[in-house]
Formats: sequence, C-alpha cells, structure tokens
Amino acid sequence: KGGAAGGTGGKGNGGTGGGSAPACDALDLSFHTTHEKRSDDEDPDHFLIVVTNDGDKACAVYHHPHVWLGDPSDHVTARSAVPAYEGSDPDGPVVLGPGQEAYSGLFAGDIPMDQFETDVITLQTHGRTPGSTGSQPVLVDLPLVVPFDDGARLTGWTTRINTALEYIRS
Repeated sequence: KGGAAGGTGGKGNGGTGGGSAPACDALDLSFHTTHEKRSDDEDPDHFLIVVTNDGDKACAVYHHPHVWLGDPSDHVTARSAVPAYEGSDPDGPVVLGPGQEAYSGLFAGDIPMDQFETDVITLQTHGRTPGSTGSQPVLVDLPLVVPFDDGARLTGWTTRINTALEYIRS
C-alpha cells in the first residue's frame, strides 16, 4: 500500500495520539511487509512492516513490534527477537482510526556472515508497558527470501513512512 496514512496527533516519532483509544485487538489488525529499494542494484535489506486497523473503531499500537525471524514453531530455524533502534519508539501510543496504517522499518543488517535466510517473520504487538505483549504471534510473509544477520534492527511504530525509513537507511 502506498502513501502515509495519517494518525491522530503528530509529535515525537510520528503519529502519537492522546492515549484515549484502547489497545488494538489482534482480530482488528492485518499486517504485511514491503521491500523498500531505492534502486535495482541495492541489497534487499530495507523493509516496512505495515499494520492496518481493519476494525471499525480507533485503537492504539505501542512501542515497536516484537519480531522474530522465521517461524518460532520450527525450533530448528527460529531466531531470537530483532532488537529495536534505541530512541525509535514513539513518545506515546500510535492511534489508528479505521483503515489507517502504521509502519515499522525493518533493516536486515549488513554483516555478510552468520546470515539467516527467511521469507517470513513472526510478529507480536506490544502491550502498554515496554516488553509486554499485546497480541498473539502471527506469521507475516516477506516479499522475498531475505538474508538477515546480527545487525538486524527495527523501528518503533509511526504513521509516517519516512520516519520509519530514516532510521533504517542512516
């Protein structure tokens, strides 16, 4: 999906609201990823994780997504959680109206050793408290097989695509 969908508010790291909306229920959310290449010869290492509020009421997502590489039910290939960039979490909840989106940038890393290739991530939303969980884990397809390494990082949720991409491209 293109274009940045607006959230409510707009301070800090993008689209934080006043916190009056309840936490998003996993049943009201859908997720997908996009490959964010600037050129055809660029390595496939920049992605957006997109969450859409498919419900009929405003709701909030918090902090950043919990993301694991691969399918954690496959204990042979499951990897530990991808850490977030320090300082990238929003100042408050990111409130999404019906049909609105939020974004988290996902960087696959740039260390060409100890790579783990996958075409799926496992995602779980945070609860209000950092480190808590807000939803059941869901599998989210990547648009291609991606080599991840120990440099993999992600950003906090934002309603601004450019804010998510700034962290992973700097």
